[in-house]
Amino acid sequence: MKKTAILISSIFCAAAAFAQSVESLGFSPKVARPNEPVQYTLVLKGADAEISPSDIPAPAALRYAGTSTQSRISFSNVSGKSRERRLSFTFVPGAEGEFTIPAWKLSAGGKTFEIPEAKLKVDKSAPQSIPQADDDDFFGAFSAFGNPAMRQMQAMRSMMSNNRPQSAERIDLNNETSLEAVLPKGEIYVGEAVPVELRAKFSKKIARAGYSISELMPKLKSGDSFQTRGFNKKFDYNENPGKDYVEISIFTTLIPLKAGVHALQFELDAQISPSDPFGGFGLFGDSRRFSVPMPEQKIDVKELPKEGMPKSFSGAIGDFKIDSAALDETSLSVGEPCILTVKISGEGNFERVQPPALANSGGWKDYKPKVSFAEEGDSAGARGVKTFEFTILPKKPDLKTAPEVEFSYFDPSQKAYKVLKPAPIEVSVAPSKGYAKAKREKENDSGANPLASVGGKSSPFSAQSMASKPVFWAVQALVLGAFAAFFVSKSRRNKLMLDPKYARKSAAQKALKKAMRSAEASASKSDAAGFFKSAETALKAALSASGDIDYAAITLSDAQKILAQKPHCAELEPRVRYFFEGADAVAFAGLNPGAGELGGLCKELDLICKKILKD
Repeated sequence: MKKTAILISSIFCAAAAFAQSVESLGFSPKVARPNEPVQYTLVLKGADAEISPSDIPAPAALRYAGTSTQSRISFSNVSGKSRERRLSFTFVPGAEGEFTIPAWKLSAGGKTFEIPEAKLKVDKSAPQSIPQADDDDFFGAFSAFGNPAMRQMQAMRSMMSNNRPQSAERIDLNNETSLEAVLPKGEIYVGEAVPVELRAKFSKKIARAGYSISELMPKLKSGDSFQTRGFNKKFDYNENPGKDYVEISIFTTLIPLKAGVHALQFELDAQISPSDPFGGFGLFGDSRRFSVPMPEQKIDVKELPKEGMPKSFSGAIGDFKIDSAALDETSLSVGEPCILTVKISGEGNFERVQPPALANSGGWKDYKPKVSFAEEGDSAGARGVKTFEFTILPKKPDLKTAPEVEFSYFDPSQKAYKVLKPAPIEVSVAPSKGYAKAKREKENDSGANPLASVGGKSSPFSAQSMASKPVFWAVQALVLGAFAAFFVSKSRRNKLMLDPKYARKSAAQKALKKAMRSAEASASKSDAAGFFKSAETALKAALSASGDIDYAAITLSDAQKILAQKPHCAELEPRVRYFFEGADAVAFAGLNPGAGELGGLCKELDLICKKILKD
């Protein structure tokens, strides 16, 4: 009996020794993207060995990032108990190319095993993928957006997966995710604030593989034609019971920058990670970053209609109303300042809502208003109240009303311009003390000769003594010069009043000089936004001085028509358009020329304006 037991034991030991093996599964995946983690896996069956990453002759371009172990124990009537261990070494390739771990030798349990070579191809166009788990258990969708109670269940599943082998099949993230943009209407206008919903779909296979979404970062790719105000921080999550995907909605406001048919495209940078028991990510596995592209979507952007455009229109598009227009003081004296507050609310492109026009303000002096904006909700600036505080002061008494407020905007839903005019504000304006005194002095002026004799005697300042001094004649020359300047100024004012074309040209030339000074100052300070704003004003003024339109009302379309009518200016159109669109390109498309480039643009602007003014 004893001999029989020894024989059986020897057979089992020999079988166990014979069953020892080391197998290489190579890289998974075999084709990966740069900076995408890959696993190099060895399967030890019955062999007992401790393998260090330094034992593996991996190329230096493959950065080691960690090791995971999976164990399995099985029993058999033939071989008894057997143990299998899988060692997965994570490497991260830093660049494109082909990398090889050459054949090498491993000593384990008194035996030497030959490990064959393994090849990895790294290509930026490779599929984005993750390993797929063998089981189909599903404890809930993506824990970062789903029920928090599912986090620990998802984490436990992630922990258990470390002790189970995974399938050789991989989930191609490109085929299991999608992104689309949903606009509320098919026709939109230049400068309009359009709400957009981005719908991202993620296959539930990703959750079944033990991953949860840990980060989502949407971005706009077509920045030369469109601009966004940013993305709402709150996402809408829909688990879609009975369907094979979850859906996440992300909201933003889109602003088209130019007319025409343009390609709209968004992209979503995502990160998925295995969950840990404490609600975090990445403790039990590697996080995976990947991109979810959106197919290009053609958008037809319309220009605002010229017909019916009010003179007070300054670019506001949406649905607005004037909440209030009020003075902080309605009983005033001449020269006494007060605050006129105008509040405009609604929904639209508030960044282009300019101060309302002040009509019938001949008896008033007004100053540039103070502007503030209060957003309503998480609307990315599309809803709210914009407040304008004008400092105004009466220039004469007996005024009955404050300057009238006029605000115009384009309503895209009705495809029409609208003008808002609140009721006039009644005021009482009394003469100031200084105003009354000056008026009395003017009325009581006797016209007495200051050179008359004093006390019956000849004054040292008599006409005879003064006439003999050079100073007297110098004073006379100054007086005559002042009268001449007065008559020239009076004649010019009369011409401005009687000749609108002359008045328009004069105002345009004055605006041109001011705008050029402002452009030069902005260029010297590397203020690109200020430079292009001044450049646009300068071009409008130059075009107005040589055309028939007030410079403030000239649009890019008007500029193109004026240039087309001037044979020597036709080739200027591309550069004029560049200056017109420059401010929007700085604000919305990231254009940021340096100080040296702005200086060159300033010189070019001056030459263009001079060429436009040339007959």
